[in-house]
Amino acid sequence: MRYFEFLLLIVALLNACSDDSGSHATENPVEHEDIEGFVFVNAHGNSAYLGTNASNARQNEKPQMSVLFSYDFYIGEHEVSCGEYKALRKDVNVQCENGDNRPVTNVTFYDAVLYANAKSKQNLLDTVYTYTSASFDASGSCDNLKGLVFHENVNGYRLPTEAEWVYVASHDWNPEKGWNSNNSGSNTHDVATSPANGIGVYDMAGNVLEWVNDWLTPFITASPYIMDFVGGADEGSLGERVVKGGSYRNEPSVIDMYSRGDVYTVVSSTKGDYLGFRLALGAIPKPTWLDECGAVKESIVKSQVDVYEMKHVVGTFESKLVFRNDFLGNLSFIDFGSGVVSVVDIKGTQKAYHPDISPDGKRVAYCSGIEGNKSDASSIYVRDLNAEGSNLVELDVKGAAIPRWRVLDNGDTVIVYVTNPGNNKDDAAFKSTSTWQVKFANGKFGKPEKLFDGAYHGGVNASNTLAVTGARILRARIAPKGKTLANGIDTVWYGGEQACNASLANDGSDRTLFLDFGGKTGAKFVGQSYRTHERLLVVDAKGNLI
Repeated sequence: MRYFEFLLLIVALLNACSDDSGSHATENPVEHEDIEGFVFVNAHGNSAYLGTNASNARQNEKPQMSVLFSYDFYIGEHEVSCGEYKALRKDVNVQCENGDNRPVTNVTFYDAVLYANAKSKQNLLDTVYTYTSASFDASGSCDNLKGLVFHENVNGYRLPTEAEWVYVASHDWNPEKGWNSNNSGSNTHDVATSPANGIGVYDMAGNVLEWVNDWLTPFITASPYIMDFVGGADEGSLGERVVKGGSYRNEPSVIDMYSRGDVYTVVSSTKGDYLGFRLALGAIPKPTWLDECGAVKESIVKSQVDVYEMKHVVGTFESKLVFRNDFLGNLSFIDFGSGVVSVVDIKGTQKAYHPDISPDGKRVAYCSGIEGNKSDASSIYVRDLNAEGSNLVELDVKGAAIPRWRVLDNGDTVIVYVTNPGNNKDDAAFKSTSTWQVKFANGKFGKPEKLFDGAYHGGVNASNTLAVTGARILRARIAPKGKTLANGIDTVWYGGEQACNASLANDGSDRTLFLDFGGKTGAKFVGQSYRTHERLLVVDAKGNLI
């Protein structure tokens, strides 16, 4: 165990002996820049408790979970005021009916994200949030940001995480001092007019309920802690967000630091006259997520395509996407038919490359070798497309790579594969490889049969007249008129320039998609130069760029 992690472990174990909401260890002052309107939070090496073990708490507030910070951050000393919001969100008509100094309300999570991005741009920082498109309701509020991605490692303005919010709030937590139903007169009050807490932050309890950055996910009994917790891995089944702090409408006795929601379900497009936000600033170096099943994730894949966009592309809600997770080294998939864009990691798929989903959508085939590398030892596997990866079977063949499912005219389901997916630039070496197929039925492989010479792992069309491959150069095998690929003629496309990751469409169009290395042919077709693998190119059945 590294020395730093050992110290953090000791801190967590010491804190576990207390019911306090967090550790407030006094340390030597940390050098930092003063930022107007923000308080520097020396959280590095300190911990906080999220949730509670109280029997009367809501289910999503239990159990109590310890979180530990490996970083420091800044947090807004008060909630974002209407005047501040209006000054930056010039794209919408903001009315501050109760004055510029009241906290801005009736803002969605997406509105808060757009404000954070605007704040980053104003201060010449990278934006923490990216998205593909935005939509707005009749009042000008943002009701959706398609393809929204939170970049934890970017140093810019953002919403605080629930863990950060609780750690800050735990310094002198006292809802009686905030604007609540006993003293507010049923309205918001100017920001920073209630007493500040122990580190100079205002209105952590009361005035307005606050958006934080996290997807709502169940807590777990962590042993000893969760490092740099950033919430749910995805939107889950309901797409709920976490809100914190209570508002002017609540009695102090019901404003709890562990509360995570409102009377109603809170989603990203929710807004209300008692819901606002404050900002945080700083990168999160070692983010950790929890999925709906309580599994700890140190890396997540974030889809930029939602269910309806996928339906538009493929024509059905019942679609699946499987891919290699390079960080974890295993396979992951998304079942868009579930209605939730949730990434599921398949257990036990080490050295898994080139996955392909079976025609019935129930299984995935993959191999242990990668395109472009000599892989005589590569093996092909098939397993069920679920989190367990159940019913694993291996093709008993030495040297088998890049499987592709195919349904023959007689109804048989087969897997086409190659003996070696290495560099195909040398003619003699390429001809020493070959393309095969093997029947797969009832969870078992049949007897492999050779199709032809050459490793054509980019796909074979349904009419058995075209096969493609790409691993240094783009090759095609074309059947003469009235013949099949067994009598095919080998040719080179794309002028012999470097190309890879070829994939033959299975929609009958005989188009081939591939990546190139930014060569002359591609640059001339595109109309500008570009970097290796920066463009996706498509050729027709004759190898012409389209």
